[in-house]
Amino acid sequence: MKRPPKESFIIISKCTYFFSNPSNISILEYLIEKKHDIHLIIPKQIYQVFFRSRINISHHCFDESIRSNISLKSNFIKLIKFIFNLNLGFGIKKIFNETKEDLKIEFKKKLLLYKIKLKKTAKPVNIYFVDDKSLLLFNEVKNIFPKSFKYYISYEIWFENETPDKDLLYFYKLKKYIHEFRNIIIQDKARESILRKEKSISTEDIKFKFLPVAYENLRFPVKKQSSRKILISGSLDRYTGVDQIIKLNEIESTLENFEFTFQTHRIKTTNTDIIKIIKGSSKSNILLDDRNFSSYKSYFEYISLYDIGISIYIPHLHSDSSAELGKNIEEIGLSSGKMNAYLANSLPVVATKSEYLKELNNKYSFGILIDNISELPKALDKISFTYSEYSQNAFEFYNKVLKPSNYLNGIFKN
Repeated sequence: MKRPPKESFIIISKCTYFFSNPSNISILEYLIEKKHDIHLIIPKQIYQVFFRSRINISHHCFDESIRSNISLKSNFIKLIKFIFNLNLGFGIKKIFNETKEDLKIEFKKKLLLYKIKLKKTAKPVNIYFVDDKSLLLFNEVKNIFPKSFKYYISYEIWFENETPDKDLLYFYKLKKYIHEFRNIIIQDKARESILRKEKSISTEDIKFKFLPVAYENLRFPVKKQSSRKILISGSLDRYTGVDQIIKLNEIESTLENFEFTFQTHRIKTTNTDIIKIIKGSSKSNILLDDRNFSSYKSYFEYISLYDIGISIYIPHLHSDSSAELGKNIEEIGLSSGKMNAYLANSLPVVATKSEYLKELNNKYSFGILIDNISELPKALDKISFTYSEYSQNAFEFYNKVLKPSNYLNGIFKN
């Protein structure tokens, strides 16, 4: 059978956890298998996974300080104002230094892209922009690769009234360029509806393709003998309900029947107050695990040691919440990597209730959805009572709805 022609894929992301996202790994592995040329433009990673043996991948890391709002125009306006006010000395020197820095940044961005272009890249060239901040390179990409096909991958949805002033530029950039993308990749129909509404995308304008945030599980999960080991993995913070779970465990005697493990590989960047709350628990059924995993295979082996997964999202718990922790997590849909990892390993879940998850759970019964943490004891007891059925349902839901291989061929077939 004749192999499809080789293409080039440039993936741009400003996320420092790029390799922690299972969808990114699934996409990379798919493109590697098809032997396409792959170029990653990403910052230095906090959690790094390397594909060094994959000779068709090249990394191009850009510095976090690269800005998209090059201020040559604003500097010119400042210069006019200084001249008008006869404030020449310090003002012109300051403007000169700012302009020099902006030119260096502009040169660095262009050099990065020309470096890729000058390589032997296959045609056509496909550019994938990941979330709003990746658009800092949009104009340069458009000019240097004028005949490229451009796509947008949405993991986090920013809302105008929740976006910090310093980041509004990215929000407006996406709204401005959204119609230049060939397709948008998002997790499910609920997330599509939210993005369409917030960015004013009419139905006929652009095509959406779905890819849940999940990784391929190639082995059948081991049948479990108990239902008492509970896993809370990923980000440990107030918005994931950690403090409320610990507090409830202190006073709710029925929870003593369960063992709760709080696991994160981001221990160095985890809120220190949350770590204190976990370590300060007076109960022996609370454990903290900060181990790191070199691959999703080893992470899945770890998850399979547990019985039930907890996936809680509580938006806007405090005033300094980032743009991703408001409405973005009200309808989490199929964008929760930890929930989908539990289900891939046949762990039923206790998860935050949302309309779309409610619709799916009514059909597949993969766990219990709750409105608040006080419902956790009853939810765990209910899953434990008919554990085998819930566990089978969880893996069936993963196979039918979450498995990446159900979607990847359709995504890369234009």
